[in-house]
Amino acid sequence: MKDRYGYRASRPDDWRGTVLGEPVAAREAGEAVLVRGYPAVVKTDRARLWVAAAVRQLAARRPPRPFTANVAVECRAWCIAGATALASDLLAEALERAGIVADGRQIREAHVYAAHDRARPRVELALRVLD
Repeated sequence: MKDRYGYRASRPDDWRGTVLGEPVAAREAGEAVLVRGYPAVVKTDRARLWVAAAVRQLAARRPPRPFTANVAVECRAWCIAGATALASDLLAEALERAGIVADGRQIREAHVYAAHDRARPRVELALRVLD
């Protein structure tokens, strides 16, 4: 059933969750290093810590079974330093490692919004199963 805007109404298989803490901006997610003499891009320590914290928080809201269908993600990030572009690869990894989705490649749509909130930085997520 669709609402007046053409979106499917919320079903029990849709999911919502919140990750508290300052999100990692896309420009801060990776750094260039030399691995055995070859250049490579690896995750920063801050990015790894954010993913670990996100997995701990999202695991408490894990559905009984991970989503196996294609999904659309709506991500609202509130940052201390103002609106920054959120690292979508970190978000997909956190959802996969927390057992929310079976594979990060199932995310077919991503709607990312950012705003400023010094008092309570967080990332609010909403997953919707695509028909």
